[in-house]
Amino acid sequence: MAVMRFPYSIGCLLCALLAILALPAAAQRTGDEPKRDQNNLFRWEFDDNFRSTNIPACETRSMLAQSRDHAPNERGSGPYYLLAIPPGGRPRRYEVGQDPDNLRWTPDFPIDTKVILSLVDRNGGAGGVGGLLEENDGLYTISTSTNTSCIQEEPAFPPSFKASSIVQNPLYVCGEFPIEVVGGVPPYTFTLLQPTSPKITNFTNTIRTDDAFLYVNRATTGLLLAVAVSDAQRFAFGTPFVMVAGSTSPESCEIGSKPTSIAALEEKRRHEDEQRRQQVEDGQRRQQAEDEQSRSKKKQVAVAVGVTALLVPMCLAALYWYLRRRWLLFATLTGRTAGDPVLASEVGEGSGLPAQEWMPSTVPLSIVASRTLHRVTPFQAREPTDNSLASTRRTHRLFTLLTISEAARAKAEESALARQQNSQQQRVGPVASGSGEVGEVAQPPGRDARQPSIVIQHEDGGAVIRELPPPYADRSERPPQDQDIDVLVGSTSTATSALAPIEFVDQVQPPASPFYSVLDHEPTLSSPQQGPGLGKM
Repeated sequence: MAVMRFPYSIGCLLCALLAILALPAAAQRTGDEPKRDQNNLFRWEFDDNFRSTNIPACETRSMLAQSRDHAPNERGSGPYYLLAIPPGGRPRRYEVGQDPDNLRWTPDFPIDTKVILSLVDRNGGAGGVGGLLEENDGLYTISTSTNTSCIQEEPAFPPSFKASSIVQNPLYVCGEFPIEVVGGVPPYTFTLLQPTSPKITNFTNTIRTDDAFLYVNRATTGLLLAVAVSDAQRFAFGTPFVMVAGSTSPESCEIGSKPTSIAALEEKRRHEDEQRRQQVEDGQRRQQAEDEQSRSKKKQVAVAVGVTALLVPMCLAALYWYLRRRWLLFATLTGRTAGDPVLASEVGEGSGLPAQEWMPSTVPLSIVASRTLHRVTPFQAREPTDNSLASTRRTHRLFTLLTISEAARAKAEESALARQQNSQQQRVGPVASGSGEVGEVAQPPGRDARQPSIVIQHEDGGAVIRELPPPYADRSERPPQDQDIDVLVGSTSTATSALAPIEFVDQVQPPASPFYSVLDHEPTLSSPQQGPGLGKM
């Protein structure tokens, strides 16, 4: 019997043709199959209406899986597993059965351990966290019971496979939550869950060198967030957990979660630390600058206060001295106290010329002075009565401020004049009355001609000589205020005495006296001149 054989090449061609025809049918079946949502597929609860958050240790509890409203026929696929995750401890996974209506779990955690419970099926579909106890915080506590033989304590030696995070409470929305893994066999799976949340999030590192995970927080605020780390065989010890806070919407986060390495996290951390250190240094420099500026302002204020405190008393003292000096000067010029001397020109109105008329001239007086009239009135203690005279006296200090030297000089002149008159009368002797009368001396303005006067006449002034007592013989005797004394005065200085005002009167210049030239010098008989109408004596 002959066997029909096909060439090898024809067989390969037929196989390829069959494969091409089968691919569209497989693709069609894949497209028609609905996608499965791994989260919130079903829900679970404890049987027998158990609603307590305290679960006795080593007591078996019954559970059941139920469908949700949006998937009435979806209850998951067995076998089912219960994840018990203690925050900060090692998570444990229990197989609880195949029948969704008869699931059983026996807790073996140490007493007072708090755990988060989540039920998943064989495909990883989640049935929610915490069962139906959404009114509590989702944490169950293992409590004491009559039987504790099943409790499995954690090993005392340090674990070789552990997970950790440097983030502490709270974690704000869009904040970074880095998870570092030490030990185990990569790749690693990171399971993120929250109590009372129906969703569980799983991330798996595909690169074996990635031993860390950077999670950008998009979890629900106000709940605890725990991250369970596992490899293909077991869970890592030290489940990181943190409390979520903030009110920002997760959609506003600019970056997403990603696998990374510990080295990259450390580099990022150093960079952030450098930025924070730079910010701190900048803040310190700004604070130092502000403090320096504040100290400078305080120093300026202190200097200003010190200078002000020093200058104000000095200015006040200077002002007081100035005002007191002006007041004293004003009092000296305008005011008198009891016993102050008053010049003769100040005695009554009309008794003499105003002060402006007897101001001294800037032209020096001649050595041989003309005959002048002195109105001498003894000192009186009274207030000035003439306002115009007082105002004039304030402008001419030279005639109002008396000194002891001027008074003494005036007294010496008067004594010299008295001695000269006595000497002249003794030498001249009586003169015949028939030779004629001597004319009256011109009276100064404002003087009554009827008032008696005492005339001192020299021998060259006429034939009649009346011998009179020397003037000012006794200053203690106060002559009548209306008595005038006419004297012949000579001066070699430009300033006149302030004892009394001097009134210059225009009159006939008599011949020079042979006895004296000026009052400041002693009488002399040298070069006598003979006056008209008199013979040489």
